Amino acid sequence: MDSTTSGEMERAAKRQKKVDDDRQLVLGYVRNDGRMLKYESDESKNDRDVVTAAVAQYGKALEWTSINLQNDGEVVMTAVKNNGKAFEWASDALRGDRDVVLTAVETWGMALELVSPKLQNDRSVVMAAVKQDFHALEWASDKLKNEQWLLLIALAQDGDALQWASARLKNNRKIVRVALAKDALALQWASDDLRNDRKLVLTAVAKDGFALFYSTKLLQDDRGVVMAAVKQNGLALNYTNPLFKNDVGIVKAAMKQNRDAREYASLDLQRRSFFWSM
Repeated sequence: MDSTTSGEMERAAKRQKKVDDDRQLVLGYVRNDGRMLKYESDESKNDRDVVTAAVAQYGKALEWTSINLQNDGEVVMTAVKNNGKAFEWASDALRGDRDVVLTAVETWGMALELVSPKLQNDRSVVMAAVKQDFHALEWASDKLKNEQWLLLIALAQDGDALQWASARLKNNRKIVRVALAKDALALQWASDDLRNDRKLVLTAVAKDGFALFYSTKLLQDDRGVVMAAVKQNGLALNYTNPLFKNDVGIVKAAMKQNRDAREYASLDLQRRSFFWSM
C-alpha cells in the first residue's frame, strides 16, 4: 500500500469518526429532549435511530421527521405510545393500521377523526376512542352512532354527546333521560317530539332552568313548566312568553331565586309601586 492510499484511508476514517461522533451527539440531544429534532439536519430527520429516540422522548417530534419515517410502522407506534396526538403526522397508509390506530385513540380519542372509514366502523377502535373522549363519537360511522351501548359510554362522560346520536336514539326517552341527568341542556339535542314531552321537559328545567330555551313553544307557554324553570334559575324568565314577564306570580318566583331577574319583567310590571318590594 503506497503512502497516498494510506493517507486517503486515514482521512476517510477521521471523517467517518466525525460523522459518528456528530451522530452520537445528536442522539444525546434528542434522547434528552425530542423537540431538538426540529433543529437537526434533514439527514438526522431521516435517521431511524435518531428519530426513534426523539419520538420515544417526545411523541409529537414525529412532525419533523422525514416522510419516509412517518410511514414507518415501528417509528409511528413508538411516537403514539408516547403521545396519541403524534398520530396527526402518521402517513395515510398507517391511518388504516389497526394496531397503530388503537394505540393512538387510547390516549387521544379524537384521533378517530383521522383514521380510515373502515376503522371508524370498527367497534373496538371506536369504543376505545369514545372511552377516552366522548367527542370522538362525532367521527364514528353512522352505523355505530345508532348503537345504544356506545352512546351510553359517551353519555356517562357528558350529556352533550347526545348531539352525535342517530335520530332513532335522540327519540329514545330512556336515552334522553340519561343525557339530561348528566346535563339538562342536552335537551337541545333531543327529538322534536321529546322536546315537546312535558314530563321530560319538567325534569330538565328542574335541573337547569335555562333548558326552557330548548323546549318547544307549546311548553314555553305552559305556566307550570315556566314556573319550574324560574324557580330553578330566575334568569330563565328571559326565555319566557311576554305574558309571563307580566305575571306577578312568575316574576316573584324568578326574583326570589335571583333578584337580577327583575330586568326581564315587563315594563308595565316594573312601573307598579309594589314591584320593587317584591
